[in-house]
Amino acid sequence: AEDCIESAINRIRIDQNEALRLLPDVRATLADCLDAGSDLSAEGRAMLTSFAGHVRRHLVAEKAILLPIARARLTRADLARLSAHMRARRGLTQLSETPNAE
Repeated sequence: AEDCIESAINRIRIDQNEALRLLPDVRATLADCLDAGSDLSAEGRAMLTSFAGHVRRHLVAEKAILLPIARARLTRADLARLSAHMRARRGLTQLSETPNAE
């Protein structure tokens, strides 16, 4: 609570969710431009700009807010649990040869 992390997490989630919502349109727009040689429309340009803004804000908040708090607050055991959870969520196994990669 003292770190006010909830508002940062909410901000990151909002930007991440909006970027994910736009992703199918981003793919379709880029494929149309690259595969068909179409010009980028004003609507497509605005959508890509919006997508890039959400991704940029998400990354900035993670790097400027969440990572410094995590470095200050999380223990090695916390990091190991977080790493295991992230790997399991992605269907990856624990890599014994990289225990300090986090």
